[in-house]
Amino acid sequence: MTSIKEQVDYYNREWSIDERSYPNAWQLQRAIAILREIAAARVVRPAICELGAGTGWLTAILGAVGDTLGVELSNVAVEAARRRFPHVRFTCADVTTWEYPQEAFDVAVSHEVIEHVDDQQAYVDAAHGLLKRGGRLILTTPNASAVEKMRPEARSHQPNENVLTARQLRTLLQTRFANVRVRTLILGGATRGIYRALNAQRVHRAFHRAGLFARYEGLACRAGLGLHLLATADKV
Repeated sequence: MTSIKEQVDYYNREWSIDERSYPNAWQLQRAIAILREIAAARVVRPAICELGAGTGWLTAILGAVGDTLGVELSNVAVEAARRRFPHVRFTCADVTTWEYPQEAFDVAVSHEVIEHVDDQQAYVDAAHGLLKRGGRLILTTPNASAVEKMRPEARSHQPNENVLTARQLRTLLQTRFANVRVRTLILGGATRGIYRALNAQRVHRAFHRAGLFARYEGLACRAGLGLHLLATADKV
């Protein structure tokens, strides 16, 4: 297990790299999926908390939807995000030990964070505790079933890598939440087994040329073959 100090040191270095401050294409796709789920919740000007805000770019986007707080372990990232995105709030804390405001938020967002947490149950408990009754958790994380089919060098190598399958994530969230729904997002990354053909560039190019890639990706993701999991769950 990696100590909190070691994690802080790692993320302070990571979030100091300028290119990490801006989202890549896959991050933007996940952000769009998160925004769609917020829209589906039908809450006007929701109070939002992003757990594990990183450099703050997603927190800033969420801040256009409602009053938003970003929680981040790295003090370097928090200081930079406060300067860059003054329209939203940031706090530096370990989510699993944070003395969060009880039942203060309509929506909790977790974007590619839970897989880097040692105590995943404590993380889920915190998400539950900070939500109002009727509030919604929206969470993305790598799909372990796809990650295990990636080349080792293509995988994430952060201090903690505790990736979950769809079943494991659903079981974890059901310890505190109701109406748990899990689906997959985004094709790519995995290259072994069934994914060798599914994610072959020539296959993707052919579907793009035919104008059918979105349908192809949608069918594959509904079959649970996407690279990332998207979960929503309600506090009742």
